[in-house]
Formats: sequence, structure tokens, C-alpha cells
Amino acid sequence: MAAIGGEQSSRRTLADSFLYFLCVLSVVSASLRRTLFLNGRTTAWQRKTRIVLATATPGGGFPAYGDPYAQILNEMDATLAIETRNSKGSNENILALDAGTVDLGLSLAK
Repeated sequence: MAAIGGEQSSRRTLADSFLYFLCVLSVVSASLRRTLFLNGRTTAWQRKTRIVLATATPGGGFPAYGDPYAQILNEMDATLAIETRNSKGSNENILALDAGTVDLGLSLAK
């Protein structure tokens, strides 16, 4: 019975993490739009902004969330080019963020 409660708890944590990720990515997207569209003037920065989003191994939970989210944002915002990159998971994503090789990374670590 403890295992069932643990599974529900981990599902809740994954859902909470995903909602947090959506909020952060939405703020980033809004900030980029404000930065790129300066009072309606066209600038060189209005070209597509490339953002690399680290997910995890194919078939796992992170790509299941990250890939569709990137696709939706790319369709909704012509100024963004969000590219997902498979990784080995949370730890690798944090290291990649630290190294500057990705712009965003999914992680269950706090």
C-alpha cells in the first residue's frame, strides 16, 4: 500500500514540476517578445530566437512534455525556434545549463 501512495506522490510531483516548467517557459516567451518587438519597430533581433530545451531519453516523460510544448510555442510565436535536445535526464540537464550548452532544461531536482 505504501508503494501506491509513493506512486501517486511522484505523479503529483511530476505534474507540479511540469506546471512550474510551463509557467517559467511562458514568462521567458513573454519576455523575449517584449524585448524583440520594440514599439513596433523592426530590428535585427526580430529574427527567430533559437532556444535549446534539454529533455531526457526518448520515450520518457520529459520528451513527452517538452516536444509538444516546443512545437506549440514554435507554431504560436513566429519569433521563436525552440529545439528540443535529448539527454540522460535531470542531472545532465542541470550540468548543460551550467555549461551554457542549452537554454532551458527539464529537471525534477529542486
